[in-house]
Amino acid sequence: MKGVIKLIVLVLFLVGCSKKEKAKVGFLLPERGRFVTESQYFKERIIELGYEPVIVQTTFDPIDQLNKGHELIDNEDLDLLMIAAINGNTIAPLVRKAKNKDIQVIAYNMLINNVAYDAFLSGDNQHLSNLFFQSAIKDHPEGNYVILGGDAFDRNGDELKKGLERLLKPYVDEQKINIVYKSAIEGWDRNIAMHEFEKVVNAYGDELDVIFTCNDAMADGIIEVLDKYDFDEDVFISGQDAELNGVRNVWAGKQSMTIYHPPKSYAYGAAELVNALLKQKQINKITSEVVYNGKIEVPTVMVKAKLITKENIQEELIDTGVYTMEELVK
Repeated sequence: MKGVIKLIVLVLFLVGCSKKEKAKVGFLLPERGRFVTESQYFKERIIELGYEPVIVQTTFDPIDQLNKGHELIDNEDLDLLMIAAINGNTIAPLVRKAKNKDIQVIAYNMLINNVAYDAFLSGDNQHLSNLFFQSAIKDHPEGNYVILGGDAFDRNGDELKKGLERLLKPYVDEQKINIVYKSAIEGWDRNIAMHEFEKVVNAYGDELDVIFTCNDAMADGIIEVLDKYDFDEDVFISGQDAELNGVRNVWAGKQSMTIYHPPKSYAYGAAELVNALLKQKQINKITSEVVYNGKIEVPTVMVKAKLITKENIQEELIDTGVYTMEELVK
């Protein structure tokens, strides 16, 4: 009998020793712009919530991201994996592998298509479209418009472009606005945007009033082309992400506006979503809607963004410590 008791005690001891002290949360993201800042806030909050974070950054290459994602799953005993995908289609095999290993998965910022997973956190693209549209229509209620959208395979880019087209349609129908050119820009890439815009300038000269570019990098490229052709400064140019160079362009009057995605709001929101999933809480108390990804309706958290213009840079970005004035005027 004593031997049996000793055996039971030993088994319980071994089970206790083998159990992880903390659940482990992986975050796979591109080493690019706002994602780096957001990952730092996410790490901060996820540690406060009692989890062990494993942050893995990749180049902006879908193959590199997929390979490093496989390494992460193979080498770490993850309980949950959050992915800021570069390509929402090619990353799907990694999601399937994670789910097969009973790892919960959150898609962060970009929807991952045609595969089942647990939740999605992103910006509100309808809200973003309205911010772009209202800013432009205020300055130019009539004129020639250009739309240089994000990557066609990125839900965010596609929805933002379609949202702008929908909002502009009544003005187009009334012949107040003429959309002279529209295109999706692969990879939201600055150089591709410049190449596309060169075609527009060659076709239409300087008869352009509004250029919707859907991130700050593309906006910077368009500004370079405009400077090359000595355009009038009254051209409206949009941007997104409130990257330092984009905010500098807004402050200098070269870019009309940008969109600020508060990194702490994104990152802390993601951490709370992780916490709810790992504690098996009802996440419908957190999620605001569902988004169909081609296979399932994914429970979704939408994070609101802020419009940044020259008039509110001081209040929104300087006073809050995001940037210093010295950085903007450098």
